[in-house]
Amino acid sequence: MTFRPGYETAVHNLVVKLVGELTLYQDTALSRTVEIVEQTETSLVVICESKMLLDGSDDLPAIGLKSEVYVETWTIRLTWPSRDECEALSQDFEWEMVQQKDSGLTWDDPAISDDLVQEAIERLWEPDVADNLIEWFGDSSKVQWDLYPARLRPFLQSCLEKHGGTGATNA
Repeated sequence: MTFRPGYETAVHNLVVKLVGELTLYQDTALSRTVEIVEQTETSLVVICESKMLLDGSDDLPAIGLKSEVYVETWTIRLTWPSRDECEALSQDFEWEMVQQKDSGLTWDDPAISDDLVQEAIERLWEPDVADNLIEWFGDSSKVQWDLYPARLRPFLQSCLEKHGGTGATNA
């Protein structure tokens, strides 16, 4: 499929806004990709994949993160009343959920990019992470590193070294 310059970016922005509104912006999206997989004169079918941090309780002790990044994949059909409105991506469209698939990826999964890991940990405040680890384990030297994904350990160790004493050891 060939699209005019900027069209795919405009579709991406439109779908990201739609998904945000549909989910009431409740979860923290680390990344969203949008791919146009079908096009007619008045409609588009897109696949939107969101990798998110779910709000709520964590299952990795003391750090405020879940053990998996939530992946939500939506296939959505967008339909406009006319070809011109489809080409212009007017706000006068109807949408239909064609398919929804939910899954999770562990932090150590290669499908989770280093940039995505970095973005997630940048949302955490290092002094709080250090305090929470010490409170949970009783001492920085007693942290059970095997409870945490390997890709998060350097960050956690750094938090303890900077803000919680020198008891952190490499795992």
